[in-house]
Parts: sequence; C-alpha cells; structure tokens
Amino acid sequence: GSMLLANNYLRTWIVEQQIDYSFKLENSRFQFTAGLTFQEDDRGGETIEGTGYTSDALINNILAAPVKNILSTVHSNYRYNAAYGRIHYDYKGKYLLNITARRDGSNRFGPGNRFGNFGAVGVGWIFSRESFMKNSASFINFGKVRASYGITGNDVIGDFQYLTTYTAANPYAGQSSLTLTRLGNPDYSWESNRKLEAAVELSFFKDRIQFSSAVYRNRS
Repeated sequence: GSMLLANNYLRTWIVEQQIDYSFKLENSRFQFTAGLTFQEDDRGGETIEGTGYTSDALINNILAAPVKNILSTVHSNYRYNAAYGRIHYDYKGKYLLNITARRDGSNRFGPGNRFGNFGAVGVGWIFSRESFMKNSASFINFGKVRASYGITGNDVIGDFQYLTTYTAANPYAGQSSLTLTRLGNPDYSWESNRKLEAAVELSFFKDRIQFSSAVYRNRS
C-alpha cells in the first residue's frame, strides 16, 4: 500500500488607501486622486509519499510507512507596492485633460529593476458644446474628439524568474544532487505596454444614430 500526503498554504494581505479631492474655480473644475497599495503573498507546501504499508489500517498514518519520500517542497514570497496620482481638468465642460502617474515596485525582479515608473496623458474636446456647432449643426447632439498616450507596467511573470534556479535530482553515488533548471538574468525587468490612441464620438438626431471610430497602436 502507499499514500500521498500534501500540505499547502497561502497567506495573503493587501492594503489600499485612496484620497480624492475636487473643487471648482470659475469655469474650471479640478479633480485630484492619490493612492497607495501594499500587498504580500506568501505560499508554500510539501508533498510526502509513504510506501510499503503492510496493513490498510495504517495507511492514513505517514509515520507508519516503512519508506518515506519527500516529493516536493515549495515556497515563494511575492511583495508589491505602488504609489499613484491622477489629475483631471475640465474647462467649461468642453476641454478635458487627464494626467496620471504611478510608481510600482515588485520583488519579482532583480534589485536594480524592482521599481518602474509609468504614466499617461489624455486630452479631449467636446466640440458639440461650442456655440458655432449649436447654430450650424444642431442635428449633432454630441461630438467629441480625444487622444491619449500612456505606458503601463506588468509583473505577472511568476516569482524569482530573474534568479538562477536548481531542482533536486536523483541521488548520485549516494549523494544528493541538483539539476540546473534556469539561467539567471539580472536585467529581467517590467513589461511595458505603450498605447497611443485617437478617437471621435458622434451622436445624431436625438441620439437615434451613434458613431464611434478609433485608431490605436499598442506596443509591448
């Protein structure tokens, strides 16, 4: 008889704080947002095999197995933090500006690449609210053009990918041994996604007809 005993755990916590503040100044409206994020995931476990049982009455007791093998032992720790801010500016409900910036940190990269800076800027013009549009093109209920460019980061690549790693192999000449499974790369760093976009949005005849068109370029 034989049995497998697996014990795994996951401990995780996350704390996020955000503050918003907005105010108006004559024809201008400002909105500010700032925040912080802290997160940690700690996981691990092991799998043990017991073989050679001579009685089914003992098969649930790993201590009673004549032969015990540790098949795997795993532990990983992931820590992430970020600080970010956003500014939204609206002038007369027609001219829009958005600016965002953030700094992210992750222990999935080497000591020199753990922090990345990212941000975006976007502008918009609701031209249907201009007086010349209301007088000459009243059939357009809503018209807006917008453009934006931004860079975002990504660390979804698994833990310790920048390190040289080894796996325990079968014993050789009675001694434990290791097998190389991955070469380290100290330059391993954040994935960055760069997105450039421009778009126009239109609505005609009391919103009976709507039109939207966009052109964009994504580079990762």
